[in-house]
Amino acid sequence: MPDDDAPSPCPIELTCRPAAHAWPELVRTFTARVDPDQRADQQTLRAELGLATDRPVVLSGHQPGLWHMVILAKRFALEACAARAESAPAWVIVDHDADDAGALRVPTPSPDAPGGIEARTLRLASADASRPLGLRPPTADLSSIREAVARGLDAWIPARLNAIADAVERHADADSLAAQLHGAAESLLRDALGDTRVSPAMPIFGSLSIARSALFQHVLERMRDDPERCRSSYNSAVDRVGTGAGVRALAPGELPIWALRNGRRFAASDASLRDEDAFAPRGLMMTGLLRRAACDLFIHGTGGGGTHDQAGYDAVTDLWLAEWLGWRTPAPSVVATATARLPFPGEAVPPTARELAALRWRAHHAAHAPAMLGDRVRESEKRAILEKLHASTDRAERAALFHELHALLSGVRGAHAERLRSLHAQADAAAARIRASGLRADRTWSFALHPPERVRALRDAVFAAFDHATPVPKGARDA
Repeated sequence: MPDDDAPSPCPIELTCRPAAHAWPELVRTFTARVDPDQRADQQTLRAELGLATDRPVVLSGHQPGLWHMVILAKRFALEACAARAESAPAWVIVDHDADDAGALRVPTPSPDAPGGIEARTLRLASADASRPLGLRPPTADLSSIREAVARGLDAWIPARLNAIADAVERHADADSLAAQLHGAAESLLRDALGDTRVSPAMPIFGSLSIARSALFQHVLERMRDDPERCRSSYNSAVDRVGTGAGVRALAPGELPIWALRNGRRFAASDASLRDEDAFAPRGLMMTGLLRRAACDLFIHGTGGGGTHDQAGYDAVTDLWLAEWLGWRTPAPSVVATATARLPFPGEAVPPTARELAALRWRAHHAAHAPAMLGDRVRESEKRAILEKLHASTDRAERAALFHELHALLSGVRGAHAERLRSLHAQADAAAARIRASGLRADRTWSFALHPPERVRALRDAVFAAFDHATPVPKGARDA
């Protein structure tokens, strides 16, 4: 960034649901109630995956790549929770996925774009939507990054692009592209934290290894025995949870697994079950297997764990596997996510979605809460009416009190109309600032583009959240 243009302050917003300090008790409670059959599955699968078998396991994971800070919040939460719960942390690399992990979005100055910034995509590896990242060879072509540095793009994000290219090259002898990108991310994370001891003993395994487990083979046999029952229970769960969870129903003949052939993956069907293909679980089955036997707590983002008002895909998994396989006690899942934006130079950082929601709530709620408008007299009158309403069982009296309450609040809105207009204007202005800021409001830039102190601030915020008596570091807020 230009030396004469200091970056805007960017507070970190952290969300842990439920509150992070409650997670260790979830681990202890689950561990104490596991039945013998599930315990046997745990011992077998954990031994197969190289996980601890002598203590609880806390697990999280993501697709390989140079994660954004939202994912890094899960990683730090994993370490913090395992330490507080006297458990072993573990991380799963979703290497059966074939997403475009080789794409690196980089901000570039652009006077004509909203907020003066546009995104440019640099390639760490070519895209191939049919080949799982765990079955693709490492990349050696980092020319797009080196060329971008040569053209001065690195000045916008000081020294970060060269560091990324160096980290990827250091892992060019990895077994796969997935392992290479994950290794590069680990190196960059250690560099940012200034600590070479980042989770030195944490087991890290690829999701493709789950496909070789005895538990997956057992589930596969159950699927072969009655594919229609597997599919109908899956679709029933999707229907009960609703489309907001982001899960679609299976089509006739479709199955919730991948078929693997010649290093590529294909959607599996009833017919493919009779072939000699290898198979791998899709996302819902993968986390279902892991929560059945690999861990005592699983840390999701909002996709799997949901939001305050919408279920995540875990809700579908739990209903499906309970109906189909009778698995009714999966390890609990929790949510860790964060908003940590790049500190761009120039204008002040735009409001976050949470800040905008708070302004909208305040503007709406003030019309029903005189105290928020500084009107103590009408607030007292409102409370008196509400007390009478709660105590009354007479229909006519309650109707009269409701009328009195609405008349009171109508008077409040009239008396404080200007103040209410101002609150709505503040919310509208915040929304306009977000729209005008464009990519300044984006929270999904890679953590490797952030200054190291931002990565450390996120880690400090996450660890502080696990002790409700510990104040959250300055510049960070825990929800």
